[in-house]
Amino acid sequence: MLRRVPDWLRQYPISVIQERDFGPQSMNNVAEWLTLEAALQQCLTLSFCGTFLSKERIKLYVLGDSMLVIRGAAKSWKVRAPHLRPIAERVWALAAQFPHIEFKWWARENSVRVLGH
Repeated sequence: MLRRVPDWLRQYPISVIQERDFGPQSMNNVAEWLTLEAALQQCLTLSFCGTFLSKERIKLYVLGDSMLVIRGAAKSWKVRAPHLRPIAERVWALAAQFPHIEFKWWARENSVRVLGH
């Protein structure tokens, strides 16, 4: 469910908020990595389609409350779990296509405030 972007988040010119469901068998870490992969793919697709500015001019901030995913995506932590490694490698390949990308951890309360859960 897409909710209204709160005023405090409007400091970032373009915000995309989506809810995704990967089914009952998906573990949280897998779902969070897959969500990040899908979000980066969407940003890349939109930049190629001319919907946004070119990817060279985009400053992309990825905000998330999973320290494992954010630190792993930023490569400041190793991704050791064998089932997460292939997803992480795809995320790194997508992220590498954006010259200006920053992964930022934020507290779970922020996600709850924005997403409502």
